[in-house]
Amino acid sequence: MEFIKFNEHRPKDGQRCLVMDKYEKRVRILTFNAYDECWDDEEADDYLCDIDRIDLWQPLPIYYEMEDMK
Repeated sequence: MEFIKFNEHRPKDGQRCLVMDKYEKRVRILTFNAYDECWDDEEADDYLCDIDRIDLWQPLPIYYEMEDMK
């Protein structure tokens, strides 16, 4: 699966994504919060309020989401 440019298409609200942090140059898993226009961490805190910091994202693989539900 390829990364999607955030400025071309945004994830759904509440969708957990694999994201690329363009300042730290690393990949992490965050949840998109459309209401607050930010990225949430695992505790649902508004982790990244600088929404432009994430320029690339992709949905998590289905397997990862299923394992997370256990």
